[in-house]
Amino acid sequence: MDRTKNNILQNIHEEMVKGTFNDLDIVCENGATGANRLVLATMSSYFRAMLTSDMTESRTGVLKLPTVSVSVFQDILKMSLCSLDLVNEDNCVNILDACEMMQLDNVKDLCHRYLKKNLVITTGNCLHWWRLMTSYNVPDLSNTAVSYLTENLTDFVNTENSVHLSKTELLEILSIDDLKCKEDVIMKGVMKWLEANNPYADDVKRIFEMIRIDLVDPQFLIENVGFLRTHLWK
Repeated sequence: MDRTKNNILQNIHEEMVKGTFNDLDIVCENGATGANRLVLATMSSYFRAMLTSDMTESRTGVLKLPTVSVSVFQDILKMSLCSLDLVNEDNCVNILDACEMMQLDNVKDLCHRYLKKNLVITTGNCLHWWRLMTSYNVPDLSNTAVSYLTENLTDFVNTENSVHLSKTELLEILSIDDLKCKEDVIMKGVMKWLEANNPYADDVKRIFEMIRIDLVDPQFLIENVGFLRTHLWK
């Protein structure tokens, strides 16, 4: 039965590629292609909502996907219908992004599997992957990225990305009890972030309350007394 079903789905995909029964124009970010509304409606609730209501797409037969490339859309169709895994380094994030919008969990799972096996986290990209995996609700990979960041905080503080942390992200890092670096490093990172972001006084107070000042090198505090006075007592 599974073999028969797979053959049917593969034949449907082949006919869509030929355009035999296509009744939709798919306008992507870099071109256009065709598809069949019945096939798309059965693939996901995203397409079903568009194509079985009085929405513009249903009435005009034109479905706009301005953030999806033609190749990504075609790869997603092929993976959904033919049970293939076409995820690679070049298309993974774009496919994941498109499938998040299209509510295609089966293809999203293929992207998650690829990233778990192949993702290389560095101090230069850990913040990017932390945010991306959090936004896509992939907690294991999000935790991997933030764990790498906190375990390599000394190196991360020396990157430009450290000043691009959001207040929430900074507070989450400071809330971790066993940060593997000296308190001087944490203080240095906080000072760098404060100078770049100029937060409200209440936020500054909250941030400094999370730093163990008694563990910071006294000489470091003396050398930066002017900075501390400006931000702590402004």
